[in-house]
Amino acid sequence: MWSKLLCIFLFLWGTAVRGAESIDAVEKAFANESYAQVVSLADSLLETATLHLPRLHQLRADSYYYLGDLEKSLESYFQAIHAGEQAEVRDDLLLTECYSHAGFCYREMGLYQQALPHYERSLQIAKSIGAAVETAEQYYNLGTLYQHFGDYENSIKLLDSAYQIDVARQDEVAIGFDLSLLSELKAQTGAYEEALFYAKESLALLKSRPGQCQFVGQ
Repeated sequence: MWSKLLCIFLFLWGTAVRGAESIDAVEKAFANESYAQVVSLADSLLETATLHLPRLHQLRADSYYYLGDLEKSLESYFQAIHAGEQAEVRDDLLLTECYSHAGFCYREMGLYQQALPHYERSLQIAKSIGAAVETAEQYYNLGTLYQHFGDYENSIKLLDSAYQIDVARQDEVAIGFDLSLLSELKAQTGAYEEALFYAKESLALLKSRPGQCQFVGQ
């Protein structure tokens, strides 16, 4: 009896170790920006893997994005989301990122309306786990969508929510980008004095942080 239990334990332990070693190889390839290799390794592992499925799909999705294949990236994010939602132990931070990145893919494809529910879901999860950075990012992302829709009132409200969180976090780079978009929105609504004030504040913050002159939405 005990020998059988020991064999089962050793088998499960060995499976877990091999799974950890396998995901480590994919993580290392991703860290080295070897995106084609990540896709190849992930595809091979996903044929038989029972562990780390959400993360494998996420790494695959991220890699397809960097390889310039938005459709396959989006498909992989959906697979990561499905696996993550079905997992016995949910990684809500991973789900927040995947919903957000799916929204970003839609936005990059010009499908703004389809991006909306994914940003909203990402925001919902981020708020539920108290993830301040991700919450601010989703307020920002939603603000850009509502700006595109021409709903400047809601866009400003969302951007102000992002701004308040970033101020509390003292994230000067994020604050700079919040202010930049708020300046643009204020100009679009005819509030030119406020727009000029926000623009000056944004420029001062971003100039004080070398290397932060470009922004990639999440």
